[in-house]
Amino acid sequence: MLVLCAGVVMVGLVFPASGWGGQEADAIPAAGYVMNLSNFGAFGSSTGGGALSPAWTLAVEEQFYLVWPVLLLVMLRFWKVRTVAWITAVLAAGFLVSRFFLVSGGAPLARIYNGPDTRADELLLGCALALVLTSISPGSRLHISLQTGVRRFGPLAGLALLVAVFALKEPSEPGAWFHVIWTAGPTALAMLAALVIGWLVLQPDSLISKILGHRWLSGPGRDLSYGIYLWHLPVFILLIPLVPSLAVRVPLTAALTVLMAYGSFRFVETPIRRWASRKLEPAVVRPVPEPVQEPAQELAMAGASGK
Repeated sequence: MLVLCAGVVMVGLVFPASGWGGQEADAIPAAGYVMNLSNFGAFGSSTGGGALSPAWTLAVEEQFYLVWPVLLLVMLRFWKVRTVAWITAVLAAGFLVSRFFLVSGGAPLARIYNGPDTRADELLLGCALALVLTSISPGSRLHISLQTGVRRFGPLAGLALLVAVFALKEPSEPGAWFHVIWTAGPTALAMLAALVIGWLVLQPDSLISKILGHRWLSGPGRDLSYGIYLWHLPVFILLIPLVPSLAVRVPLTAALTVLMAYGSFRFVETPIRRWASRKLEPAVVRPVPEPVQEPAQELAMAGASGK
């Protein structure tokens, strides 16, 4: 993220007529993980639409991660994992109700779209799913029931998500459809995604799980997906004045994005992770002490070795 922000700032200053020109100020909320707040005018004039605008989703996640681990540890201190899963689902429902009042009260779309609270139910549903999957015992009645449910409804949920990706148009003008989509839409899509994830996790031997788990997909998903997300829009915007033809610009953007993502993974992310591991592991991973042998055990070991 910091490398991307530095690149946008430097290119924008040196080549102000480029697609990154005039966007230097956006690097501040992007690097500070508050782009979502900036997008709906929390710091004055609203931003959005620039090369660094995809940072808004990363900001929502980071703000969630500052709160959720502490809350989770507190809940696990007092309740079992399965109980915490139910509480997490109830919290998600609470944020759904909160979004209902925002939409009904005429809140701006930018506020509904970018708010850390208006996106919290989606993240909490994923956390609830993780807690459920953690709490079940293989072969238990609950495990078998969940397997039966996801086997039946998982493929339908996956199909519904595909239809939503290609057919669902997000309304921008107030009206009945606007209220339905922006109140219940995020929750519904998150529940469909949770059902698909549960289907893949609980049915690891299914054909679709094996396909998606193939190293040609799982490898780039693990190593390159973050970089691809960071670079895809900046590269596309940078190429707009250079490559007028959309038919050429799209595949060129795809190729350059993958190249930049690989460079990020190979020369930025991997070295930093290795350095951090060397620094942090001694502090958090304590070596297992050697067992202290009693004198009788030492004599027995000496006798067994012929000494």
